[in-house]
Amino acid sequence: MNNSSLSLNSSQYLDGPLGKGEGPDAFATTEWRQQSEDESWQDGDEPGTPPPPPNSQQHGQVLSSLALIYLRHGDPARAMVLSLAGMAMGDLTPSTILIVAEAMLRAGDPEQAMTVLTRFDRKPDQPGALSHAPNQAEIAARHYITARILHRRGDNEGARAALARSREAQLLHGGQA
Repeated sequence: MNNSSLSLNSSQYLDGPLGKGEGPDAFATTEWRQQSEDESWQDGDEPGTPPPPPNSQQHGQVLSSLALIYLRHGDPARAMVLSLAGMAMGDLTPSTILIVAEAMLRAGDPEQAMTVLTRFDRKPDQPGALSHAPNQAEIAARHYITARILHRRGDNEGARAALARSREAQLLHGGQA
């Protein structure tokens, strides 16, 4: 395959032909950002100045979102890698921790999944703590994953207790058990 140039068949992928200045080169210009009326420019900024790059936590959130897509489409190994990268970039939301734990469980590593879930127990001032408190649905999901891990270990009583905590949290959330 020749990577030197890519052609875009606009009739196949777009609603119509590309207009003037709408080709791939349109994104390479320095004026790729339009200033809206409510934006204020910083001293020294000129029209066409690109915005500051997003911080690493925002990149981590994007990676975690991709991880969820891979997890939902049956690729837990890739989901695990992406969500761990998201965590490393500072995305320590409860949903990301749940994605990591679920991916590890589906990938066949329930012990690591259980270790990841201990982040729910950390105090806010401890390193690696969640970025914000989990809601009731996230607490229910945490207990549900814990129940599945304990069941896989053969601890049926512990699994039943964790499942009961999950149902209780779900009822507090307003769902049905």
